[in-house]
Amino acid sequence: MKLLLFTMILALSFSKVVGQQKDSIFCPEIKLLGPRGNSIVDGNELSINVKPFKKDFMKTHAITYEWVAVNGVITNGKNKNTVYIDTKGLVGQQIKAAVLINGLNPSCQTSASMTIDVVPLTIVSTETRIVRKRGN
Repeated sequence: MKLLLFTMILALSFSKVVGQQKDSIFCPEIKLLGPRGNSIVDGNELSINVKPFKKDFMKTHAITYEWVAVNGVITNGKNKNTVYIDTKGLVGQQIKAAVLINGLNPSCQTSASMTIDVVPLTIVSTETRIVRKRGN
């Protein structure tokens, strides 16, 4: 069901972008911000947010958000600009998250998606020991 909803959001977004005409309507760029390198350590909470639109734009538009995730469970923010997803037990898998933004002009792009790799915890030792020999 989630995969179907995810696919439908992407298909609607694509059809709107293809049919978009250049005119005087301002369409904001929808940009998703996630973890560096698009990866997160298994078990850490993943947060993805929509880069905020300009204040002037937000004063004239009533924006709402609808998130969907494939792999991972949304724990908070399903209808906010930032979504939180549980990654526990997903090492080696990918989380696909998509947002549909309501309140934009219908001729504008209204969705975006992001894929995040869930990686294992890697412990790196940075300790260096210096051993000095004592003279007899």
